[in-house]
Amino acid sequence: MKEGPKRWLDIDDTIQLLCIKYFRHLIISGCLNMTMWLIMMIATRDSRGCIT
Repeated sequence: MKEGPKRWLDIDDTIQLLCIKYFRHLIISGCLNMTMWLIMMIATRDSRGCIT
């Protein structure tokens, strides 16, 4: 009976680790997406300025 709870704790730890990795990935990709979007906005605005 001692091995049961231990196994559940291990599963809980792995789930927590996966969640942390996933959230970190989300934050990093979100920041990258925002940066890319800003660059695109600035680039399109600059090109429009050059055309006119």
